[in-house]
Amino acid sequence: MLSIPARAGHWPLPRLRRDYATLAAAFAGYVLFWTIINAIANGGGLDHDTTEAYVWGREFQLGYYKHPPFWAWVAGAWFSILPHRAWAFSLLSATNAAIGLLGSWFLIGRFTSGEKRIAATLLLLLTPYYSWFAYRYNANTIFLSLWPWTALFFVRSLESERRSDAVRFGIFAGLDMLSKYYALLLLATCAIAACVHPQRRAYFTSFRPWISFATGALLFAPHLWWLAQNGYPPIHFFAGETGHSWSFALRQSVSVLLESVVWLIPAALVIAVARRRIASPGDIVARHPRLRFLAVLSFAPVLLTAVACLAFGLLLTSGTASSTLCLAPLFLLEVMGGNKARPIAGLTRSVCIATGTVSLALAPLLAYGHVVHPVGVLRSFPGSDQPGRELAAAATKIWRGKTGVPLKIVGGTLTDPAIPVSYGDPVADLVAFYSDDHPSEFIDYSTTHAPWITPRLLARDGLLVVCPAGNADCIKAASAFAGPQSSQASVTLSHRFLFWHGKPATFILMINPPHSTT
Repeated sequence: MLSIPARAGHWPLPRLRRDYATLAAAFAGYVLFWTIINAIANGGGLDHDTTEAYVWGREFQLGYYKHPPFWAWVAGAWFSILPHRAWAFSLLSATNAAIGLLGSWFLIGRFTSGEKRIAATLLLLLTPYYSWFAYRYNANTIFLSLWPWTALFFVRSLESERRSDAVRFGIFAGLDMLSKYYALLLLATCAIAACVHPQRRAYFTSFRPWISFATGALLFAPHLWWLAQNGYPPIHFFAGETGHSWSFALRQSVSVLLESVVWLIPAALVIAVARRRIASPGDIVARHPRLRFLAVLSFAPVLLTAVACLAFGLLLTSGTASSTLCLAPLFLLEVMGGNKARPIAGLTRSVCIATGTVSLALAPLLAYGHVVHPVGVLRSFPGSDQPGRELAAAATKIWRGKTGVPLKIVGGTLTDPAIPVSYGDPVADLVAFYSDDHPSEFIDYSTTHAPWITPRLLARDGLLVVCPAGNADCIKAASAFAGPQSSQASVTLSHRFLFWHGKPATFILMINPPHSTT
């Protein structure tokens, strides 16, 4: 049922070139298609998680107050090259998902080949995290790209004696840990999977696990040093997300499991329609040790996430575990599909084309909803309906007119529930991203959350605070930085995209020019 196909290096050279050319074309086509769809559907807006990646990444710190740095570094490097526009974030998000799909293709190729391999990869496109939800680039969706490659090199390290694969597994394990500590559950998945693999004894008695550990630890060491130097702020942030009631933890745990099941329903339905007969999963798993190994890699991250919710009373962002389901469609194929790979692959292609067509048709309607009438789920992405580009242009112009110098520091966004003010709208993130002056952000008015800002820099460069007119907490917190030279202005703007204008919103600008702050 499951076997390791011949390595690509054993293929005739013309076939190798043809297959890699096909992969490259599919990669580029996916990136272009979903960049266009999401750039339209988002209505030219950006949510707070996305702009936060840029705000942190442009500073290139060894760590940040909530998470390790790698995913933010990616955004910082990306926008050191590309223009600061919403479509460029859609391109980053689509590229991130495409890298994951490419890794999934090679990972699935360790278990099967031919039409079944094609079907298992295409079925991933029927899950929202490789389509609509991929555009929310953040510390969770980075695992769309990292986890398939981590699992690939783990499997290769386990099933071969090449130490180079052990090094590659260690590199990706280190990058996982440098993105979010959730990676501990992914590495635990690898450990459990190794324990159920037929070659476990040979693996654990070799140097390969130690090589991987040493490689990952070497990559993680600078961040570990940063943690010790700064009082472990991400650990404190994690502690603040734990300790919820048992009933809350149970709801979170059930939600994690149900969400993952729901995302896989379209894939299961396609397989069931094409196959018309479902095998007994318990019997299949019991008879095939390699399928048990596949089951662990497919579902252990979700199960461990649910257990972590219960153990720590943990609050989790929706979709945290769903980005790890890259092997789940293959498992469903093995359990439900039998040897009917060709009809399943054919139906999957047709469904993917149909869903892609529908998605393209829906994109303008979603754009209208984001810009003109954001309700329901469209309101769940703070900042996506704000006039960010318009506000950045107006705020930068007013700042330069009042001070005669480029805008270097902007503040106003309040994101931390631990500070004695309410959540703020992420408008300062948007100004930091869109402004032609590319200012740094003074997050939460805190040198702990924004260590790149010091009292000396505030005095030298000044501070522009941007607050929604109705956010009294933001305005009150900003008053602590006002000096004798400070002034205020207000602007009323609306977000514009294609043919639509959003509802007007008023913002208060507090201009603290250089040498005026204390």
